[in-house]
Amino acid sequence: MNRTIVVLVLSVVASLLLPGSALSQTPALKCPNTQASDIPLDVELGGVTLRCGGSIIIDGLTISSGSNCAQLIVVTPAHQICQGVPLPGSKCVPQGDMKILVHHYECRAEYWLLGVFGASIRCTPALVNGYPYVTDGGVVEDFQTKVCNPDPVSGGSSG
Repeated sequence: MNRTIVVLVLSVVASLLLPGSALSQTPALKCPNTQASDIPLDVELGGVTLRCGGSIIIDGLTISSGSNCAQLIVVTPAHQICQGVPLPGSKCVPQGDMKILVHHYECRAEYWLLGVFGASIRCTPALVNGYPYVTDGGVVEDFQTKVCNPDPVSGGSSG
């Protein structure tokens, strides 16, 4: 009777391990052989265009100075994305989020006295409590390239 149970157990185990069995058809995690791709820093101008400056009219002669600048400057940091670029033995995986920053600018009058009185109206960073006014512009997802784990049986890569 014990011999019958052993034979039965061995036949069940063999059927599970043979090609075509349910156990052998479990998909193995494979290394995708891809790497992360670099995306450079991006700076975009937004908001309205400010015209900072002034003019003086003396006897019909107009003297003016000034410059144009963007009210907002949106800075997206350099990061990496997954585009399927091949690299054997590697995989592209998420690393986390990076903040997009919005820098605010305004026209501000500046005065000075160095032997001669002077004044100008320039485009400068907006200040809040003495610090540059920078707000959150969202996030961009960052990725990185990692080496796939070696397959302990064959020495190859699995995932």
